[in-house]
Amino acid sequence: MTLTTGPEFKNDAHHVVLWTKQEFEGDLKTEYDYTRTDEAPNCVTILYIEATGSGEEPYAKDITKWNELRKVPAMTTYFRNKNLPIITEGRIGLRHMFTRSARHANFRVSKPAAKPV
Repeated sequence: MTLTTGPEFKNDAHHVVLWTKQEFEGDLKTEYDYTRTDEAPNCVTILYIEATGSGEEPYAKDITKWNELRKVPAMTTYFRNKNLPIITEGRIGLRHMFTRSARHANFRVSKPAAKPV
């Protein structure tokens, strides 16, 4: 899958976040092939792990319940709720800031192997 954002630098409406349908819990191992396809000199791509809302209105624990608030996926919407609860479950998301593009393949999520005693 190729994930491409809008071309306008510093325009939050040109960010993109792709979320898993499935929610996950506990320790996770994520693996995927990532191939950068842009030449942007700045901006980032981010992997969100176990993303949830705070549970306080309007940020329901299930982030899909407040999609309307993320029509413009500004990064401040995701991490500037104060005194947030500890995260132990949620969805996984791939975020690209404006001007970024990459191919993602072979995306796998699993539980890490138990460590020997």
